[in-house]
Amino acid sequence: MTAKSIALLLSPIALILIGATRLFVISDYNTTTAITIASSGGYVSTLLGSVVPLVAVFMPYVALVLLLFRQFLLSIIAFVFAAFITPTPLTLPATLPIAKAEVHRMLSQVSGDPVIPGFIALLILILLADYTNNLFETLSGFVIVLTAFALLFVAWNAHLSIPVSLSLAGNGEHRVIALASENPLIVTLIAVVPFIIVSIYRNTATVLTSAMVILATIVFIPYIYNIFPVPRHQNYYAQVLHELWLPPEGIVLNSGHIYYGYVLSADTDWFTVLLLKSRTVVYLHTGEVAGRAVCQAGQQDQPYPYPPLFRIFYTPPPHIPPCVPKISIIRSDGESLNAIASAVHVSPLQMISRTDVHLHHRLSCALRAYERRADWNASTPVGQHFWYYPPSTS
Repeated sequence: MTAKSIALLLSPIALILIGATRLFVISDYNTTTAITIASSGGYVSTLLGSVVPLVAVFMPYVALVLLLFRQFLLSIIAFVFAAFITPTPLTLPATLPIAKAEVHRMLSQVSGDPVIPGFIALLILILLADYTNNLFETLSGFVIVLTAFALLFVAWNAHLSIPVSLSLAGNGEHRVIALASENPLIVTLIAVVPFIIVSIYRNTATVLTSAMVILATIVFIPYIYNIFPVPRHQNYYAQVLHELWLPPEGIVLNSGHIYYGYVLSADTDWFTVLLLKSRTVVYLHTGEVAGRAVCQAGQQDQPYPYPPLFRIFYTPPPHIPPCVPKISIIRSDGESLNAIASAVHVSPLQMISRTDVHLHHRLSCALRAYERRADWNASTPVGQHFWYYPPSTS
């Protein structure tokens, strides 16, 4: 990716197009709703809200992309960040002894015949120094490429208890090495290709560095894919694009009615709320709002919430209740069912239906008799409990 391409991608026109597209998806392609959201949140919030949910999951793959574009220092920084924020099923206590054993084994192999490994390392260092002309970039590239070569050529120790994901990645690569050793003609032809390119472009360092970086990226892919699994459900990405950058909330009115949605703005007079499901905008008078609480939108295809590899700064996220009405209960003091239902703003039939479902075959004789009469103005049995869902809009 050239500097010109990056500048074009970050230009005001490109940012406006990206923000507008995201707003249309969020608002279900309703222009009026999109304009209302934009006037409340702005394009910066739109772009950040689009990126933040994906940063933790895809940080290792961002590091691979940076490596592929030969941004070595940024790639290492991205890998370090991934170790602290990206969820993984592996744990540091399980992988650290394996890494130490493999490094010790690799060093023992190199010390037995140091000429060829030393020559390869020196060649890598010279090529990177000639290509980057920057000490930090050279050292960063040297660490990444040398690590990739070690993963590629050092076989796993069969006596170690290796996690399945690492074992599969290592075995797959070593099968490729074995296949290449059985077909030297193909390997020779592949090795000749860079020199043909060199003769065309006359830039040895650039071509060979590019070849090393491509090889290193290919080596890292199976490890990253197995250590940091990404959501494989297409619905996950559709849901992420469709969700607003604000947390959904349950807004309770004085009447008991609950609105589930995103609070776009709030002042001394009005709440501007984008409803969660219908994606319509409603205005609620501030004086009518009795309370509000953050809730979980309830995505079905969220990735499993593994902790990151390094858990120094990690704390398990708190439980957030889902954005669905929570069943409530009310006790009768002898009032009529109409009076009880009116007090909580639901219909008597809904309250009877929900109570029957909740109690099932454990209905009391008094409640059975009351239901058979179907006179909702009559007094209910004293002490009888009734279940109901509070009225909600989403």
